[in-house]
Amino acid sequence: MSQLAAVADALRFVENHLKEEIGVADMAGAAGYSLYHFSRVFNALVHHTPYDYLVRRRLSESTHWLADTDRNIVDIAFEYQFGSHETFSRAFKRMFAVPPSAHRERCAEAGGVVRPAPYLPPLTAAYLEHINRDRILRPEPVEQPPIVVIGLMSWVGGPADISALWGALERQARSLDHPPEAETFYGVTWYPQDRRGEGSFYLAGFADPMPDPPGARQPWFHPGLVTKPLPEMACARFVHHGSRSQLVFTRGYIYHTWFPHASWDPAFPLEIERGSAGLRPLADDSCPCDILVPVVRSAASQ
Repeated sequence: MSQLAAVADALRFVENHLKEEIGVADMAGAAGYSLYHFSRVFNALVHHTPYDYLVRRRLSESTHWLADTDRNIVDIAFEYQFGSHETFSRAFKRMFAVPPSAHRERCAEAGGVVRPAPYLPPLTAAYLEHINRDRILRPEPVEQPPIVVIGLMSWVGGPADISALWGALERQARSLDHPPEAETFYGVTWYPQDRRGEGSFYLAGFADPMPDPPGARQPWFHPGLVTKPLPEMACARFVHHGSRSQLVFTRGYIYHTWFPHASWDPAFPLEIERGSAGLRPLADDSCPCDILVPVVRSAASQ
């Protein structure tokens, strides 16, 4: 059995026993490894320690109980093997930046489950295989210059919606008398503060570089398209290779694994998808792009 398959067995074991009194030794047994070897292999592939992963999965699942039920927080804490209300609340706030009671209130105001960015979903063998290849794990710091992105924007629920938006943009662009001179194609994902589920706003568009200095001319404009100016931003650049459906793996790694261990925080609730060499993907089988995430130095690292 490969190391990846063994770790995947441990991940499935965790999902089947989240509410039971298990520990790292039990996870190692499910993988068929010694405790020392398992901890080393798990950390190398998952990029969380086994204990950290177990705690984060329990905390992530508890967000649903806080949103969907009126059970006492102390009962939820015991349900997920936290020894006390205080221990659960400290761990929850450390992961999600708000205490459990505040998360419950936020979900009530939003009318449903609000999924915080650090939420850790159940990880799979397909996810592990994706993040452990190429350059995804090694982001580079870049300065994204100010640009104007011009295109079509809609609320999207998944890869199919995004591909349809790119197709609509292509048809719209063919009908323009004077289409913009764009060096690359950009997709901008924006996450509302209290978004429910997995949806987001997505802008599929052309990049029209802003003049220097700003205000020297008006950006290219068309009444049928959205015009979105983006300021200069310090970003972490992640390289994505694979299908559009696998972008969820790259994005997931960024928010639930890289940010919690980095000395940076998200600067804005958005990310920029920059096509390679002027390409923009319509089919799901290929989506080579950079993912640019605006960042700011975390207060803890200053």
